[in-house]
Amino acid sequence: MAEIRKKLVIFGDGACGKTSLLHSFTKGTFFPEHESTIFENYVVDMTMDGKTVQLALWDTAGQEDCSRIRPLSYMDIDVILLCFDVRRPITLENASMKWTGEVRYYCPNVPMLLVANKTDNRNEQKVNTVGAVAGGEAVSKIGASHYVECSAKTGEGVAEVFDKAVRAVLHKQKKGKKWSSPFWQKLTQQRLEGSTPEPSFFLVVTVLFLTGLTFIPLGVVFLKASNSVSERKVPYHNEVFKGSYSNHSFELKEDIRGRIVVFYEIDNFFQSHRLYMQTIPGQQLLGNIEHYEDCTIYASRVFVFLEKVLGIGSNATIIQHKSKVPCGHTFRPMFHDRFSLKRITAGGEEEIKIEEADASFLHPSELLFHDPPLSEGEDLCSLMKKKGLQNGEGPYKFCERGFTYPPYLIWIRSAAFGSFRKPYGVVKPPEGWGLPMGNYTLHVDRNFLPAKSFTHLRIRFVLSTLSWMGGKNPFLGIIYIVVGTLCILAGLVISFVYVKYGIGRDPFRNFSD
Repeated sequence: MAEIRKKLVIFGDGACGKTSLLHSFTKGTFFPEHESTIFENYVVDMTMDGKTVQLALWDTAGQEDCSRIRPLSYMDIDVILLCFDVRRPITLENASMKWTGEVRYYCPNVPMLLVANKTDNRNEQKVNTVGAVAGGEAVSKIGASHYVECSAKTGEGVAEVFDKAVRAVLHKQKKGKKWSSPFWQKLTQQRLEGSTPEPSFFLVVTVLFLTGLTFIPLGVVFLKASNSVSERKVPYHNEVFKGSYSNHSFELKEDIRGRIVVFYEIDNFFQSHRLYMQTIPGQQLLGNIEHYEDCTIYASRVFVFLEKVLGIGSNATIIQHKSKVPCGHTFRPMFHDRFSLKRITAGGEEEIKIEEADASFLHPSELLFHDPPLSEGEDLCSLMKKKGLQNGEGPYKFCERGFTYPPYLIWIRSAAFGSFRKPYGVVKPPEGWGLPMGNYTLHVDRNFLPAKSFTHLRIRFVLSTLSWMGGKNPFLGIIYIVVGTLCILAGLVISFVYVKYGIGRDPFRNFSD
């Protein structure tokens, strides 16, 4: 068995003699006709300084068509041969300009040799060949360790190429102990001995009990935090509604104390549909209001689908979307119902103020969105008019609020499921501490256009306090408790079987037998 294993990969332009060089060295044969090869491999044993070196030789394709799969050959390289054809000076130029950059990108510290192939052609007349001087000058330019000339046809210099390649990698190996470490060689060549874990009874039971004893208390804490949240949902849409206003009465059966956040909750609205989200005006959100490619690149497919199937498309041509701000189909179906809340008292009605969501509800990445630069005394509406741009069709005049309007940025967040809730604002009760129990009236100014077209939508007005975990979500606590309980039960069952039947010191070792 070889004491040392190394991997050599050969690169260069197509038809520059790479495959012929490998054939001449490994088989002593020469193929006069060119054949494109992809990842052809050879393995040879060499003796160097009294040590046996197993050299894995990898051939690569130099054509551009193979540029995507070529990086697969760069893994665990020990030495590189960069070849050029002396009959074609362009191949030396490519070795310097193209191949060196690619090789050093993937293998910055691997030894590299510059190899001149087909030197037997220098004897032919009327052939403009690359001389040895030009090849030697290119060595320092590309950072190669050696320059070697050879001819696969005559065999001259072929053995010298691979002899210097092996010496180059062995010389580097001597510079650092880790390169000469047998463990490091086995690790880099993926030849470490395999091992199979054999769990003992005590290890399995300990892990199960520790997992259960950790998960159950965590689940209780999460569930308690969720249950501390007070929440009241008021459904106000479950059918096609053609009007513009609606009033809904509801009762709070207990006081809601603390900071109260208002959410709108929608069922059966699939905001995450890829054909919908592909029209988010990404460039316009960054201030480039005349940039419409984000909205029109899929126009023939996306706009027609949204218009005919989802019923939210208004413009089916690229020309119409070029002049819209924002372009695409995220603004027209935007949720923009306006809520007003009143408490019914003995003396009449008391209005409860609801402040609309501000920048504190936004993710830091959303704070990067901005309107285009405006000159002094200019607003977005006048700038759009000057550039011949129009407001996109939607629930309000877009230029009056622009791309920093928090409700718009909250709306274009892609909800993962068809049922979701998003923040609307914060309740500012007169008492300051919250909302007392009693009867209330919710007035809704209806501006959500899809609700006027589809019967399957369900919309709810939600009043909710917050805990350190956020809103009400018992699922996380329940799943922790369930998993922890199952782990405890599994540990008890395994312990009972082990004690009752005495399977042995390692009951799982021979289970497959």
